[in-house]
Amino acid sequence: MKHLGAVACGHEVTASAAEAVLRDGGNAFDAIIAAFLTSCVVEPVLASLGGGGFLLAHTADRRNLVYDFFAHTPMQPLAKSELDFYPIHADFGTTTQEFHIGRASIATPGSVKGIFSIHEDLGTMPMAVLAQPAIEAARYGVKMSPFQASILNIIAPILTATEESRRQYQSRQRSDSLIESGELFRQPQVADFIEVLASEGADLFYRGEIAHSIAGLCAHGGQLTLQDLAGYRVELRKPASVDYQQHQVLTNPAPSCGGSLIAFALSMLEHVNIAGFEFGSRGHLQ
Repeated sequence: MKHLGAVACGHEVTASAAEAVLRDGGNAFDAIIAAFLTSCVVEPVLASLGGGGFLLAHTADRRNLVYDFFAHTPMQPLAKSELDFYPIHADFGTTTQEFHIGRASIATPGSVKGIFSIHEDLGTMPMAVLAQPAIEAARYGVKMSPFQASILNIIAPILTATEESRRQYQSRQRSDSLIESGELFRQPQVADFIEVLASEGADLFYRGEIAHSIAGLCAHGGQLTLQDLAGYRVELRKPASVDYQQHQVLTNPAPSCGGSLIAFALSMLEHVNIAGFEFGSRGHLQ
């Protein structure tokens, strides 16, 4: 039986990783894992192995479920006076937004445990194979896109807050600038990390050498501990459901509020004939 697939990603290298997996016989979940790992390399501001997320899955045996691997708040908060936690301002052009950074802003990451849980339950190809596009992109580099370069500049106060981060994102052409559009962005240490992670599994990150490195970083002004990392669990949830235009839409349930907002928006649109508006018109956008 012929299987068809579609891929939508924020970067062409990310999309190519997913497409290659599908062409090689992998399923949708294999493609998602490959794409996510690659996006952490080529879209580092928008995706991170130090972050978290959700996956809404429809499986081959017609089950619907949500993998919740969002970041968790550390269990043992420090006194406010002990926190390494301070504001920076990101300039988006038309508005400025305040973010707080520092060691105390680090939550318990869920991304690594999430992709390994999805792989164990639903994947079909070896993790080492799925990680290969990300490893190659990190080791040999990708050209920085105009969009990614613009995002780097917006959050420059975050990326230059520590010497390690500044070196990671520093332009190889101009030492006083972050990587610019068109420059080759290479991350050999990230390539080595993903390669070892794919081989050794999630315990490397949550109980092993990486866990100890993260906890050591957070020991001075941070709140994340080895106990937080070792105790992290992925939650499987039943999707929330909303009816819209004679269709059933599945989305993220509580405690996330995103699904509730989607359901609310769809309920507002239930009696609006969107097709009657010209795409991009004032009425369509309203």
